[in-house]
Amino acid sequence: MPLFRIRGRSVVRVAPREHRIREDVIHKLIEENLLTCFADLVFVARKPRIGGKEFDTLGLDRVANVPVIVEYKREKDRSVVEQVDLYYVKLKHNKSDVMVRFQKEGGGEDLEKIDFDNPQIIIVAKEFTPEQRELLTLKGQYLRLFRYQLYDGGILTLEEVEPLGPLAPVSKRHAGARRQAPADYDLDHFGMSAETQKVHERLDDAVTALDSRVKPGKVNKYFIGYGATGAYFCCIKPRVNSIRVEVKCSHKPAAGKSISLRRVPGYQHTPMTHTFEIRSEKQIPAASRVIKAALEDSM
Repeated sequence: MPLFRIRGRSVVRVAPREHRIREDVIHKLIEENLLTCFADLVFVARKPRIGGKEFDTLGLDRVANVPVIVEYKREKDRSVVEQVDLYYVKLKHNKSDVMVRFQKEGGGEDLEKIDFDNPQIIIVAKEFTPEQRELLTLKGQYLRLFRYQLYDGGILTLEEVEPLGPLAPVSKRHAGARRQAPADYDLDHFGMSAETQKVHERLDDAVTALDSRVKPGKVNKYFIGYGATGAYFCCIKPRVNSIRVEVKCSHKPAAGKSISLRRVPGYQHTPMTHTFEIRSEKQIPAASRVIKAALEDSM
């Protein structure tokens, strides 16, 4: 991703730093700025040992409420993605170790609200092979890849890597879950009535149609989250007869008369800022306007 510096009416390309850099430099730089580099990801522990294996960084996704392991590689590593299954198994089979780390070094999080059954893994590296990007289509439920580049002038870029190849097909019944949903989750666990399911389908279509960069809703047992160029800008929490919508905005978005918008309780400490509920398809246009404001804010 080339960068350019504007000088008057001209642009000058910013040169990438090509000299080798120590892995611990990247590790410390990103880890000490975790929340800035990965919105909604807060630091928990450095070099934690879990199940007999040492990881680089343990964090918490404040929106999904899941543990996240971040691994850093100075250059292209041809084995790191292939090792992800080992990372994932260690986290899944040693939940007690992870919980102890959160108890000792976390920020006072409510452990009962953290989904230790579905941890996530982030790999940060200088480059990834085409084969690794193909593997991402199979591991996308729990794996994200980020390519970093350092530039002259103290500039760092982090670019999320997209899968290479077709996504795994999904049935129409579980289309809302899509590729990013954990394999053991579908929409049934929300217990929506038939009418609420219709509202959800319309809302899901409306959100994903806002912009081509909007990623399909990621499902876990608490909510369905939508992201675009960064972290979630919108989360929906289906219930039996209604859908609670939460958005993240730096200011209060304009809402129509058909919905009642209010601040999220305790919003100073949570990623989402405003919430409302919808019960019918007639509220979709007003809901879409609020969600679109959150999307534009996130970009």
